[in-house]
Amino acid sequence: MSGMFTYRPLLKPDEVRLLLLDPAPSRDADLKGSLQHILLSDHSQDLLSPYTALSYVWGSPAAVETIILNGHKLGITGNLGAALRDIRNATSVHRLWTDALCIDQRNTGEKNVQVALMGEIYSAANNTIIYLGALDSKTGLELILKRVRQRRLDKALSSHQEEAQTRPPLGKDSELIGAALRDLIARPWFRRVWTFQEMVLSREPWVQCGTLRVRWADLCNFLLPVLDMVYLTPKSTSQNSSERGSLETMGQIIPQDAHILGRMNQVRDAFHTPNKTNTDLYSLWQVLKVRQGSQATDPRDMIYANMGLHSDHWETREFIEIDYRKSIKQVFVETGRYVLKNAGFAEALSAISKSPLRSILPSWVPDWGVDVSSDVLAQDHSRRTLHDRLTPEQNVLLLRWLEPSVDITLLSDVLPHPTSFSEDFKSFVEGNVAGRMYMSTSENVKDAKQIWQDFTLPLGVDVGTRASLVESSPARWLDHHCEESDPVYWTIPSLVNNYLSQERYHHSRFRLAVLSNRRWTIVAEEVRVGHTIVNPSTVYDGKGNRKYGVQRPDGGMVIRQLGLPFEELNNRLVNMLQEDDPAFKFRHCRLVANHFWVEPPQWAASDESDKTNLIQEIIVLH
Repeated sequence: MSGMFTYRPLLKPDEVRLLLLDPAPSRDADLKGSLQHILLSDHSQDLLSPYTALSYVWGSPAAVETIILNGHKLGITGNLGAALRDIRNATSVHRLWTDALCIDQRNTGEKNVQVALMGEIYSAANNTIIYLGALDSKTGLELILKRVRQRRLDKALSSHQEEAQTRPPLGKDSELIGAALRDLIARPWFRRVWTFQEMVLSREPWVQCGTLRVRWADLCNFLLPVLDMVYLTPKSTSQNSSERGSLETMGQIIPQDAHILGRMNQVRDAFHTPNKTNTDLYSLWQVLKVRQGSQATDPRDMIYANMGLHSDHWETREFIEIDYRKSIKQVFVETGRYVLKNAGFAEALSAISKSPLRSILPSWVPDWGVDVSSDVLAQDHSRRTLHDRLTPEQNVLLLRWLEPSVDITLLSDVLPHPTSFSEDFKSFVEGNVAGRMYMSTSENVKDAKQIWQDFTLPLGVDVGTRASLVESSPARWLDHHCEESDPVYWTIPSLVNNYLSQERYHHSRFRLAVLSNRRWTIVAEEVRVGHTIVNPSTVYDGKGNRKYGVQRPDGGMVIRQLGLPFEELNNRLVNMLQEDDPAFKFRHCRLVANHFWVEPPQWAASDESDKTNLIQEIIVLH
């Protein structure tokens, strides 16, 4: 054995390496093997030499383990070392494909080609092992996995197939099953970006913890009925009080995001169903929506790791190619352009979160909730300097709108979370909304005042607004500014009911806001006095062409105007647009937040001169 391992280059377009992992009698024995080059096109005809693909989480990048390849040492991560030791056979060579070893990670050109082949690599593998890490017997997961294996055996031996497929009994095991589910779903594999594609494309995925291995399908057939019982079965239809108690116990143990298991399995089943008709499910923007909030060491992998699943290859090819020389910003800007053209402006806005990527992305570019460390962003700075091919006009988004804008003039404190209000109050509000058309004006006003009083009781006005004494609380503002004939009394119950009942208000923080047209609305916490709400109706692509019909009936966006001069950019935009009317002007802004209206807004201005001004103004989102 001499020196460190070096890779032999891959010379053909579909050439890949396989790891031939040598057998060993004990887990602690040294990891040894060799790399073999094959062509994927040849492998599809090979019935004698199948290979297994490995899907796992890289974890810490530190090389704390060593494998001997072709007589040379190569450092590997602790997670990969543990996976290889638990997968290794005692007597036979195991042919494996694993990205960390089978791709030269230091060769960016090779990495670009191999990442583009990963969909084919997992599809061609006879089996895929999903390695979740060590097995903790204390959580009950070991017992559950053994039951899954036994259940499959019972089904194979039983002549009563339907009996073997019944849902798992609960009773005394409810707490154990709940703890096992919690342990399973907490494994990082379920949230990493690459793992979704790897599982969906695999012919036969297996789930492995330690050395215990079960089929993905068998695990889902055992656990998904349990999740359905917990979250979908009405308590009144449960068989008996014991089962109701079991379901309540499990509901307290199982994490709220346990539905990720069913969602992943649903996409896998749909992908492998012949004669697929719902092509939108396989558009890249739809896949990214399903995987929103996934984790990636390299944020660019949020895009690249999902490109083996989509069907809209021609549409994506116009904007996106796998190239790790590009900066994070360029990859996300180009993907944002793809989403705008193929899914629309509202879909692009819905994928904007509070990700750390916001510090480097234009405000209009989706980020899909990717988490990223400050170190990764710092490393990306030099890449942006050297390789960014984006022009200044490609970094901005141009919009027009048809209605006058409204400004934020007053803000309340942050609203209490919707779940903090009593069920009695929620029922009262819901009943008022349902029955107000049958009530007299005086009854409507009376109930609206009561709803408003109870809803705003804990609120003051944000001190940054310097409100007058009369406007020191939302309740005082309403009494001082609104006559009983004011339409605001019709909108209050709907506004409050929406906040209490709609899912979008449960995952962030919001404020009440008074607008320049003297109406109330609910805005995101980060909105400030002086910001503006607009409803876009037209968006321009990166080449200056208009795309109509982007207005959402229930909402718009909150923007803040930038005070810097942009003469050079304005000149470039004029040349790009080549509008018939040269009198238009640019309004440079940043997107602050999405906005959703409870009811169609009553705008502060609506005369023809206002609309003429709007036609001549273009919002430039930075």
